Amino acid sequence: MIFLNFQFANIIIFLQFKTLFYFFLFFFVFFRSKIVFSVGKYTIKSSFITIFVQNLTFMNLFFTIKKIALLLCTVIFSVLSFAQKNLKEVINDKETILLDVRTPEEFNEGSPMGAINIPIDELPHRLNELSKDKDIVVFCKKGIRAAKAEKILKNNNFSNVHYGKTYRDVKSMRVVNLDKEMNHFGEKPLVKNLRKTNKIEQVAIGLGKNGELPNHTTPVPTTLFVLEGELHIHINNEVIRLKKHDRYDIPEQIAHKVIGKNKKNLFILIKEL
Repeated sequence: MIFLNFQFANIIIFLQFKTLFYFFLFFFVFFRSKIVFSVGKYTIKSSFITIFVQNLTFMNLFFTIKKIALLLCTVIFSVLSFAQKNLKEVINDKETILLDVRTPEEFNEGSPMGAINIPIDELPHRLNELSKDKDIVVFCKKGIRAAKAEKILKNNNFSNVHYGKTYRDVKSMRVVNLDKEMNHFGEKPLVKNLRKTNKIEQVAIGLGKNGELPNHTTPVPTTLFVLEGELHIHINNEVIRLKKHDRYDIPEQIAHKVIGKNKKNLFILIKEL
């Protein structure tokens, strides 16, 4: 996927008359069209259509080019926005596989909610863990390994593969969507099931100020990741204080209590079954 970061006005600066002329020349030759295009001393001969631009000053041409460039940029921006919107929809589909191809160490430092981890070096040997019938979004730290993973999957007949670039890109789109869905935070936990397979279960939980998740235990080791707010975890006669983007590994079969300290507290529990 291509990401552009520019303003329309910046493009106009580079659209000089001479450069534009050579662009038109390439355009016409590429489409094997013979056209007479006359601007001052420049002429291209034609066999079926003739375009004469007479008494056209440089400034008139410049402003004409400006209008064309703005139109092209608007079209490009619209197409990219539509593609980005589609990627957000794919990422937030509960059936989509979010594939983090970083190392386990990187993955444990933080990954988008709902993601699974298959390092890029292991991917060719673990393709059987992925479904060809589902959308797969691949991402890593900078996008290089994700691009390689996308190629590996497509070469092995995975047709619904999407390039998510970095884990930050995917995380931002995923969190925003969840935040809109979970917009009421009170004393009682607000629970939303994100994903459950035979290998992983992920649940999002929202708490208001002083809201509690009491007497909670997990049958398997569970990772808690704070998306927003501040939490206090009372466990083993200790108080673990967590802030936004902090994570905590909850041991199995140990009773504990989670208390929200801010007006809005949002976190996820990730269990590997």
